[in-house]
Amino acid sequence: PGPAFEALANAFFADPETSTQGWERAVDAQARITAAIDRLNAAAPPGDILVVGHGAVGTLLYCARAGLPISRTHDQGPGGGGNVITYDRVSGAPFSRWKAMESLSESHSDSLELPYSGQSPSGTSRHSSEHT
Repeated sequence: PGPAFEALANAFFADPETSTQGWERAVDAQARITAAIDRLNAAAPPGDILVVGHGAVGTLLYCARAGLPISRTHDQGPGGGGNVITYDRVSGAPFSRWKAMESLSESHSDSLELPYSGQSPSGTSRHSSEHT
């Protein structure tokens, strides 16, 4: 994104109680996003869930789940294939901050496991879908 977008995104995160150039307020977006994830968790069968979205969505969700104030300091960093945050589905607590998708591996207990291994790090059965 260009400098104009970056300035707009900075303003969005800097003053979450105010609409920036007609954008939804960050506090309202955060409430909408966390409510949607809560509904998804309640409706989905046991196992892993993959949610794909833009960086602001993930950052707002991360801040809410980590108990942090809305801030762009918690935004995703650079990553050639995108970035990922993993969460505990039951508690909602993030396992870590944003990580480049390329850094994920099956050897890390806090990472998305691809391809489907059938087991979570704790040894319980997992549900997963493959994306091609």
